[in-house]
Amino acid sequence: MGKWLTAGILSVMLLLGTGCTESPKKNTSMQESQGSSQSSTKLPQEETSKPYPFTFQPHVLSEEYKQAYGKKFEKSFYEFCDAVLAGEESFMCPDSETYYRIMEAAATCMPIADYYLEPQEHQPQNGVGKLEYSLERDAYLREVERFQQTVSDWITENLQEGDGDFEKVISLYSGFSQSVVYDYDALETEEWVDLSPYRALMKRQGICQEFVGAYAYLLMQVGVNSTGCGSLNRDHSAAHEWNMVQLDGKNYYLDTTFQNTTDPFGLQYFGMDEQRRDEAGDFDPADYNIANLNLYGAEDFPARDRSFAPLWSAVRYELDRKNKIVKYYTDYETEHAEEFSYAAWN
Repeated sequence: MGKWLTAGILSVMLLLGTGCTESPKKNTSMQESQGSSQSSTKLPQEETSKPYPFTFQPHVLSEEYKQAYGKKFEKSFYEFCDAVLAGEESFMCPDSETYYRIMEAAATCMPIADYYLEPQEHQPQNGVGKLEYSLERDAYLREVERFQQTVSDWITENLQEGDGDFEKVISLYSGFSQSVVYDYDALETEEWVDLSPYRALMKRQGICQEFVGAYAYLLMQVGVNSTGCGSLNRDHSAAHEWNMVQLDGKNYYLDTTFQNTTDPFGLQYFGMDEQRRDEAGDFDPADYNIANLNLYGAEDFPARDRSFAPLWSAVRYELDRKNKIVKYYTDYETEHAEEFSYAAWN
């Protein structure tokens, strides 16, 4: 299998929602770990540190969607975003293909739309796409305001003024992994559950595909490109999703689901290359579906840099922003901190 998944694999992944189908191992020490202050993984803020000066960005779209669908799609998607945030009932949309692509991208790039818009079966007419919401307009606009504030809270809880891309990626990775709750009941129930990145952002609960979209959206809000990557494992018994980010022109994989359910204060699944991703889950790179577009595979966006390998042994860490160093602790050296300089990525 190369650039595209085989029809058999694709049909299974679509059936499964390209998400978690095997319950991650429950972290028995989770409650005990969460009883500690989150500052146990970070250096105390200096008196001069300030919160990240965040402004909600109405227009975010992953580079993979831009590459796949082009400038006209990007323009239409941003017009859709403006309409959704204003609670409008229509937006300029050239055709049905663009309409459905927009709805596909909305899950990660405009999560509130994916959650509150009612499915539309009709074709856009005269260059206009219709929008119908599951709430009355005033109630919906209150939810828009709450959504924007929640996104802002995520950012300001975890980032500081002056943070570079690496600091944004690692701080949101840890903040997300430590504060979300994996929804084992949703995975195991036979009843319908609305799985969405919106739920992960607003309720801090979900499973892998929800975590992926939520984390990617937060990163794009602060100017870091991120998207999802999905695959079946080698024996095709389970599907899973994780994130791909770009730092200094190179691609890396990050798995907030595995981090959350095994060791939320560590970095074992941060900044992975293809080999590490394969080893940590038995996922063959030949089967990867980048951005869930069924267009791109691992060879289109190679992730082969192993610079972050030292961090994969970290069970907890502290971020020294002043000196651009990750001070991390391993199972073997619980009292003595190793140091990793991240200046090259920031």
